[in-house]
Amino acid sequence: MKVLLTASPRFELQKDAKDIDTKSELTSRHPSLAIYQLASILRYQHQVRVLDPSISDFRSDDGEQITIGDDRRLGILKFPSLEKSVCGMDVIGISATSFDWFLAKVMAERIKDKDPDIPIVAGGVHPSLADEHILKTSKIDYIVRGDGEKTFPNLLCALESSGDLDKIDGLSYRADFSHSTVNNKIIRNKDSLPLSVNEMETIPLPAFDLMPSDIYGKIGVESSRGCKFDCTFCSLLYRRLWRGLSPEAVLKRIEHAANYAGKLYGNEQAVQFIDGTFTADTKRSEKILEGLKDIDLGKLRIAFEGRVNEISASNSNILKLCKRFPIDYIFIGVESGYNSGLSKIRKGFNIKAVERCASLSKEQDVPLRYGFIVGFPWESKEECMKTISFADHIVSDYGGLAFINWFFLLPGSGIWEERNSYGISRGMELFDGLHIRSKEYRREVSGKLAENDISEIDNAINRSNLMRILDAKEGRSCDGVSCSGVSNAGSYVFSKTGGFIDKTLPFCDEETKLLRIDCG
Repeated sequence: MKVLLTASPRFELQKDAKDIDTKSELTSRHPSLAIYQLASILRYQHQVRVLDPSISDFRSDDGEQITIGDDRRLGILKFPSLEKSVCGMDVIGISATSFDWFLAKVMAERIKDKDPDIPIVAGGVHPSLADEHILKTSKIDYIVRGDGEKTFPNLLCALESSGDLDKIDGLSYRADFSHSTVNNKIIRNKDSLPLSVNEMETIPLPAFDLMPSDIYGKIGVESSRGCKFDCTFCSLLYRRLWRGLSPEAVLKRIEHAANYAGKLYGNEQAVQFIDGTFTADTKRSEKILEGLKDIDLGKLRIAFEGRVNEISASNSNILKLCKRFPIDYIFIGVESGYNSGLSKIRKGFNIKAVERCASLSKEQDVPLRYGFIVGFPWESKEECMKTISFADHIVSDYGGLAFINWFFLLPGSGIWEERNSYGISRGMELFDGLHIRSKEYRREVSGKLAENDISEIDNAINRSNLMRILDAKEGRSCDGVSCSGVSNAGSYVFSKTGGFIDKTLPFCDEETKLLRIDCG
């Protein structure tokens, strides 16, 4: 079969997050690993083409920007590259997240405009969690839930041979596409078993040869799936089920990724571990880091996400090992700046542990990036300010970089399941449009905050020295693809859009809303 794999294209918000810029063809920091992993598996039996989301353009039919809150205009979006690519294909696969599902939904409509009979398969975290809603409200025909490396090939085999679908674990579909006499019924087969470590280690390496050149600054490597923890805001599919590949298998994947470094763009290239937490098994992480010395990384840096209690453990040598090679970043999700908040979201550590981790980072001269969240449904303005103050304290006293984002309600998370108790009545339809990026949405999910509170919190973020670049003392500059911010020596970067950096170049212009302030 001829199979086209793609993902929702990246987009940009303009004018203080009021409009969606449909004219920009934007790139993400690293390619969508899922579609390249699937391509490597499927191409042994099928003809596979990848339409990378970075080159999948989209625009409104009339050329105008779409204002947040006016979801009716989403229907006029066009996807020229996708619409051209549909011709001659037998199956279309789309990967999507909760953040960009609204685009995937319109993509499916444009595909059906071109070929009403072509099967469309959706996968990813959001389709896995919202499968029934999506099948009832969109042009998607099949949804692969959970790990797709077995379910998707089994589906293609059944479609090619007109075989039975009811034996395919992890598959949801509409009955009218299953040769059933019962139309419009949603059929949800039993869940598939998560891939075992052995299965994950034996699947083919990602088909990076299909990746476009000179687009991405980073290339993704997966060393584990799932997480040992169960944070209440997280929508990860396999919480409390962590599966880590052996160091040998991970190093093989890193070497494979490094072979395609020539396709990367810019001077700040990196191998980025896409794991929820690379450091879940400290000794495993150390063996991987030690093994990097035997791989020719060229000018590639290393980027990964870790946890406070794992990096700062008394028997951990992770930061020491990181001094041996160039680090792009180490990201730490702190989320809350006060102990009761950390307990509420079940982070598994306290403020003292964060201080210890930050101190160790300064001692080893390995700066960290810290992530914080404000606006949880139960948070008052005072509690949000505590988080901002703590973030400012950490980077001011210990160095590094902090990012503060507003809380985003995600399906499948603990908070999602309890949303009614916080006065949030929305269901999965919330992600069908742009409402999740509106001011009304912020007031809805952060119900303890008045409109003036939200403005004050935004102002507090902008006043704090939260966007300090890690090695600003060297006056390093970088491009907008491979790094999240740039700075002249001794400068700070702030965003007027509530903690987000929309662009990195140029500074101080009306479009990006960025402001550079010298430290003095």
